[in-house]
Amino acid sequence: MFVKLKNFKNKDGSLRQYVQIVESKRIHGKPRHMVKMSLGRVDTDEGRKKVDDIISCLESFSNKVTFLDLTKDLKADWSKPYGSYLIFRRLWEEMNFSDVFCDELKDLETEFNVKEAIFNMVLNRLSEPCSKRGLNEWQNDHCYGIETFDLHQYYRALDYVISHKDSMNKESFIK
Repeated sequence: MFVKLKNFKNKDGSLRQYVQIVESKRIHGKPRHMVKMSLGRVDTDEGRKKVDDIISCLESFSNKVTFLDLTKDLKADWSKPYGSYLIFRRLWEEMNFSDVFCDELKDLETEFNVKEAIFNMVLNRLSEPCSKRGLNEWQNDHCYGIETFDLHQYYRALDYVISHKDSMNKESFIK
């Protein structure tokens, strides 16, 4: 047996939804759903309240089913922030900073993505400032979705930025 949500269309095109307890049986070799009980409408506040009341009554008869109280039973021991990365990535792309670095570093041959290393350093300064040596811990522990680099790669990326600083400043203000 399982719970099934059944949708019906009204004449005006709106939908009404019912919750049913259904059993699957084979009749003449074909699977059919046999409705054992309809618990009522769930597309209204009153209907959802009735379904919640039925569930809480049935809970007392079950050894296996327990419901979580989200205020008491759910705890977050750790989390990784996504917000600062997503917001800053969008701003980075809309302001075309990637293009500024592409123009200046197009002839540069490196084994790592210099633009992403610069992005990581700027994101770190905006979200959780730390030293260059602290970037390794930050990128592994506190940020999700970024490309990771070694410490010497961050230093090399800074060298490239410093050597092209004046032209990058002009380019970023023009765009």
